[in-house]
Amino acid sequence: MNVLAILLMIVLILLVLFLAVVLVWFMVGSIPSGETQVQKRVKRSSQMRKKGDAGRAESILYLTIKGNGWDYQSFLMEVRRNPSANIVNLAPRFNQLTRRLRLTTPDIEFTWVWPAFLELGEVFVAQGRYKKAGRLYYDLLGFIEDLSEKLNREFLVEARQVCYEGAGKAYAELGEFEQAVAYYGAAYVERIHLLKLRDFNITLQDEYPLKKHEQIASILQNVGRNEQEEDIYTLINSYARLDISSFDPVHAQRNVEALLRGISNGQAREREVAKMLLKGIMDKVGQDESDSAGGQQPAQARHGEQNKKADDSGKKEKKEPGDDIIYL
Repeated sequence: MNVLAILLMIVLILLVLFLAVVLVWFMVGSIPSGETQVQKRVKRSSQMRKKGDAGRAESILYLTIKGNGWDYQSFLMEVRRNPSANIVNLAPRFNQLTRRLRLTTPDIEFTWVWPAFLELGEVFVAQGRYKKAGRLYYDLLGFIEDLSEKLNREFLVEARQVCYEGAGKAYAELGEFEQAVAYYGAAYVERIHLLKLRDFNITLQDEYPLKKHEQIASILQNVGRNEQEEDIYTLINSYARLDISSFDPVHAQRNVEALLRGISNGQAREREVAKMLLKGIMDKVGQDESDSAGGQQPAQARHGEQNKKADDSGKKEKKEPGDDIIYL
């Protein structure tokens, strides 16, 4: 009887130890496999998107991002109720537990899911949901900024470049040409910063100064503003030039933000170009230069009116979380 009791106790102890090992393996073992799983699912999602099944690709990406602590789908719904919502606080309970145990941190999780976020942007573009793509890149820039002190500097600069490039593409498709040119310009500035940061001086000499930008040139041609191309390149180069000699990431980011707002700290001619850019030199309706220099409304207010007109027109679009377009 005593022997049987001892055997049962041994079996019970072994069972408890086995369950403990399984639990630890599940929690700790999921850490190194997180990035690998994301890469596999991103590859699968990309294949689906290219085959025309963007809906399933989107679902896979949302689940992948959520499973690694960044519940973007819930964030889009929450931010409509609470504009100051923080996506880090919306992480599933398991991810919150691993963070408390210091098995993961938001910045590590973000580097894992970064490829999934970018693929999600490609899915939105494939679906023709350019507002949602623009919103995604806007949100990603915010997430990057929140984590800027913890992320690797090269990752940080390259991530900004990719976001600006994606946003430029989305806004160009929406016909928001001022925003598109500004974002494409910001992407180029970040590209120059990245080359300097990596000491790629030979490549830097080939790419700076900017003499021709395919997307910007195409936009200007489509809206009949080819004469502005050289001035815009001069403006963009003025921002990139400030950090060629000595790279300062904080100063560099301020330059990019200034470019996005159309504010130049360069020569009078550059300030005038920036002012014209902000006022809408590439507006589809094509006001003449005297109107542009006169009493036009600020770009953001004008965009608001354009969006309202679009909403009031016969073409009704189903509103979804994340469709709210954001202007910097």
